[in-house]
Amino acid sequence: MDNYKERFNNNDAIETSASSLPAFPGRMIMYNNNTGTLGLVLQGQDVGSAQEVHSIKLAVDFTMTRLKYRQGQEVSENSSYVVTGEKNPFRLNVLNKTYVAKTKREMLEQMQLNSGETLAQEVIYVGYIVAIDGKPCSVAEPVWYVSRGINAYRLNDELQAIGGLTMQTMINLIANKEKYKNNNGGTNLVLSFETNNLDESKKDGFVEWVTKDGSTQKVAEYKEAMIKATTSYEAPVGGDEQVAESNPFMGGQEVEIEDDDLPF
Repeated sequence: MDNYKERFNNNDAIETSASSLPAFPGRMIMYNNNTGTLGLVLQGQDVGSAQEVHSIKLAVDFTMTRLKYRQGQEVSENSSYVVTGEKNPFRLNVLNKTYVAKTKREMLEQMQLNSGETLAQEVIYVGYIVAIDGKPCSVAEPVWYVSRGINAYRLNDELQAIGGLTMQTMINLIANKEKYKNNNGGTNLVLSFETNNLDESKKDGFVEWVTKDGSTQKVAEYKEAMIKATTSYEAPVGGDEQVAESNPFMGGQEVEIEDDDLPF
């Protein structure tokens, strides 16, 4: 039985710092920093027909982390996912060589990156859509959002300003097409973020709303499935066995996507 109500009422802090993956029981948030477009994608939906929105408010249930390796514009690899709080290490396969490390720093020490190679850590927020374009949702639909790059720094700053991420934190992602000049001299369009903690008077109503349709149970089951999927394989450092990763929104089916369109 999921203990969402207990975790919510306790206002538990949420930390923010493979094999075939289980299908996610909801939608994912996509953001394109070239066009400033924010959208929602249903499981199995064609990216081109995604629902474009201006803002999405979400409540977070738990987070996961992964490492993303890049070599110029040609090579991009994601590590296995780690559900935050679990002890299993990251596993990253690059050019048929598998690296296993508990932290990004440890992974960097093992890989000894050369010029043109980068390794970034990304946070995946798993939770529930509270409102779309300012309109409250009737059902707490599960949602999946990857925080990366400059948007990750901006969101972290907002969360720190209210004392960190907890079960009672509401995060509003807003596509105002705000311009940000990156280190390469180019300009990206970044998200704006608003964060707040629920008022005392709204807490009981929120718990009733988020639990009434079984969404918290679906997310709890997904979390357990992800823990099992990402701890079921261990490979030695330097091994040449491939670590197969599949799209968590397609139930094991691979889809062709542009990296800047979807945060995978």
